[in-house]
Amino acid sequence: MKRFFLTVLDGSAVARKVEVFSSVTLGRSHGNDLAFTGDEYGIVSARHALVALKGSSVWLRDLDSTNGTFVGKLKVTERELLGGEIIMLGPNGPAMRVEVMDVPEEGTGSDTLLAKGRETTTMTAVNVGLFANQGAGPIPGGNGNKSLILEMARRLRSTNSPQEVMQGLLRDPERLARLLQGGVMPERVADWLGGIGNRFARSRKRIMWIGGVGGLAAAVGLTVLGWQNYSYRVKLKEQGNLLTQIHELENGLDDFSQNGEVQSPERAKIVHQLLAAERQLFQIRGKLKLGDRASTYRDPLGGDVHRVLEELGKKGFIVPESFIKTVQEQIDFFTKPANRSTLERCFARKPRFLGMIREELARKNLPSDFLYIAMQESLLDSAAQSGNDARGLWQMVPETAREFDLQVPEDWKHAGDALDERVHPRAATRAAAKYLHTLYSEFGDAALAMAAYNAGAGKMRKTLRRIEDPVNDRDFWYIYRMGMMSPETREYVPKIIAMILIDRDRQKYGFAGPSEVKTSKVPAAAPAVVAKPAVTAKPIARKSRRSPPFP
Repeated sequence: MKRFFLTVLDGSAVARKVEVFSSVTLGRSHGNDLAFTGDEYGIVSARHALVALKGSSVWLRDLDSTNGTFVGKLKVTERELLGGEIIMLGPNGPAMRVEVMDVPEEGTGSDTLLAKGRETTTMTAVNVGLFANQGAGPIPGGNGNKSLILEMARRLRSTNSPQEVMQGLLRDPERLARLLQGGVMPERVADWLGGIGNRFARSRKRIMWIGGVGGLAAAVGLTVLGWQNYSYRVKLKEQGNLLTQIHELENGLDDFSQNGEVQSPERAKIVHQLLAAERQLFQIRGKLKLGDRASTYRDPLGGDVHRVLEELGKKGFIVPESFIKTVQEQIDFFTKPANRSTLERCFARKPRFLGMIREELARKNLPSDFLYIAMQESLLDSAAQSGNDARGLWQMVPETAREFDLQVPEDWKHAGDALDERVHPRAATRAAAKYLHTLYSEFGDAALAMAAYNAGAGKMRKTLRRIEDPVNDRDFWYIYRMGMMSPETREYVPKIIAMILIDRDRQKYGFAGPSEVKTSKVPAAAPAVVAKPAVTAKPIARKSRRSPPFP
């Protein structure tokens, strides 16, 4: 099994090492897994790049950064990384080296102990005996002594010569001292081993002491290894129990949704129990090897949905099963023979607007795939018009359009398209980018921003003010699970995810044309206007002066 690491090579963050478990974000913002926050890192964008696992390989993706991401001297958008390659954030920005470690599959011993977050403290490489020093410095980090004895235990188990192992240890007094001071072995054993070490250092015939302490070293190492294995098995069991508990609590929430109960004390209690179980699960998984982390989702689609949302910036969450189910329902609706032509027309229009929309979104530092909001709102028909007076690619009503600097005459229904800038693609996109920037800045979450685009900023503010504990519960998943959004808004983000997944793999879902290349931040919409509504939701009627976007 391969493990991948990034090691910072320069600047104030030099020597920081981060392991790539699922994905690692790089950038200037404190919210990144590897943050470059000093003044010297001004060239780095807030969310600059993403390094993520794909099967047994690791890939780099630029997140629409201002100054680009480089591998060596080559500017890249997305590519596979190889061991030893150098990543740079900007042409002269901070550099990181990609390191690859081959780890044996058997056993549960750890050559690398996890420190805070994803940073790691790694054992110094050795070739002679067990702890022979090849000039490397002392083991860094607060877990160095524990790492030392766990390594000794692992190697004692696999060696046929404990005497040779102890000889290597006793020849290195500094390492022996750190081992004895680590507090990870019984006091009597530590005193005995320390005394032997002192006598060994004074003796001219050091090899004579090795045979006497070989058995002791093996006993100490195997005791520690046995406890480690037992503790690891307990964590595996706890992981399974927590996943079962989470699924049961999700089923309980589904009962409330079917009964129409909203924000009841009983429902809030289940939601808080669910969030607490999720936090415990994340803590347990941080202590498990990647291969031992059980799948969170019973439906494989859940993993796809999770990755899309994670790319949008959400972290530390589990997608509700009801959300995944809704995404599947929307995919099924879009791919029915009777409905396929709707998305086909949208995909056909996409190349005409793609570059312009992404350019305007980049001006406001927004995810480039927010273009899916326009795909969802109008199917990229710039003349689309709805029954609530919304018009254009972004379906803005007159009041909102004027607030964000678009010219819309009071008598726009009779003034003609030339005077209504909502039907001018570039002007409308610039106004929509300003609006989305305002929503994202206010609500601080891509999913909340998308929901607010559908419901309106005022309604979203009222919804969030109803939360009793805004410090811990001001989150999209909380108001989703509490049923605090209207049926139409509740389905808006699942529809977005459905369109994203279809567009990323058109051949899988039977659509012609190239699939959308996966980007760092996920698209922000799917045809809410064409997708199958919930039982209580009503479809939004739309009219067009040219080709109608909906059948």
